[in-house]
Amino acid sequence: MKIEKLRKIKKDTVKYKMFAFLLSWGMLQKIVSLSAQILGVYNLSWFTMFSRMVLLILLAFIGYELLESPTSRNVVVICIIWLSLFGISLFRYGKEMQGYISDLGGLLVLSFLSIIIIFSKIEDFGRLERELRIYIYFMAVYSLLNICYNKIYGGYSMDFSYHAVLSAILSLLFAVVYGKRVYYFYFALYCVSNLWAGSRGSFLCIVISAILIVFLYGKKTNVKLATMLGVSVGGFAFLFKNVIIDFLSEWMGNSRTLDLLKNGQLFNMSGRDSFYYHIKDTMFDNIFSIKGFYADRLYLCNAFKKPFSPGTYAHNIVYEIVYDFGGLGIIFLFFMLYFTIKCYMVVKRVDDKALKNLYIISVSYAFGQLFISSSYLIAPSFGILVASYMHITNYNKHNFRITICDEELKNV
Repeated sequence: MKIEKLRKIKKDTVKYKMFAFLLSWGMLQKIVSLSAQILGVYNLSWFTMFSRMVLLILLAFIGYELLESPTSRNVVVICIIWLSLFGISLFRYGKEMQGYISDLGGLLVLSFLSIIIIFSKIEDFGRLERELRIYIYFMAVYSLLNICYNKIYGGYSMDFSYHAVLSAILSLLFAVVYGKRVYYFYFALYCVSNLWAGSRGSFLCIVISAILIVFLYGKKTNVKLATMLGVSVGGFAFLFKNVIIDFLSEWMGNSRTLDLLKNGQLFNMSGRDSFYYHIKDTMFDNIFSIKGFYADRLYLCNAFKKPFSPGTYAHNIVYEIVYDFGGLGIIFLFFMLYFTIKCYMVVKRVDDKALKNLYIISVSYAFGQLFISSSYLIAPSFGILVASYMHITNYNKHNFRITICDEELKNV
């Protein structure tokens, strides 16, 4: 019995480490490519092939693990629905577009499904939380590399902002909820790097996570102190914003976010408003028609008379899903709103830190990204959000061990 138990512990350890690795794989790839570019190496075709091989190996492992999952039936249903919608999309487009969309979309579908399948095998989110903490250190390295790249080449990186924000939110949770003050440093390093050479949109993820922490942990002393500190710093920054912006601009030099702040354009939509206008004007036409994935991209490219590009999309999950799937998309959005509220009520009721943290991470990561910056087809945050809702709603049904004790975090 002891040998079997040890084997199970060892197998579970490997499983959680691999899941944490896959959730952070995008960030790790960017660290390698950014390091190479700083060193003057630009030909990374070999690394692209290696990355795809790693992804396939991880997906094969996850597929094997799925067989014993307590929620495998739910996952299979979601996979069938998702692949069916993808098939409809391929059928509706012409032959020329089908080849392009199948190549790109196939990878995106796999990415979404892999996240769903990962979470179907997670029984102890506290354990996954602990395995993810090592990637906070990688996030710190990535933050420094991003600053170095900006100093050498200029520009800003949206990839950095959203690949690293998951670890940034986790560092904030470790610092505020568990009282591990060293994680304030890692969190601050991300914020400085993101202000210096990142995207302003990811700060929305941080703001949402901070609000959820206050709502779900407001009675804890650590959270009260952190809230008071945050309000004090925010108030000070507001009173002396011009002085602070001038100082930071002189120190950082090239910073897109600071330039927008100086010019009073922090909330400027950077062209997204024209996307919204065109989509909103037609998205309720043929409301019962399912246009399929990429329909908004095709429409916007035609409206702006430009070649098809997967980067030309609505930049808002509401516009994107309603235009792509009509009435079916509206029903889906109502379901997502319902589960957002329902899952909040569940995590508010239970005394389970890891469950609360799962909700905070998944909601802040997805809502901060999908409403202003990215697409549900290319953002892993969408898959994480759907999978998290599945598990939180099944919290009592399957008796998941979504628990973690303060004692277990003494060595974090």
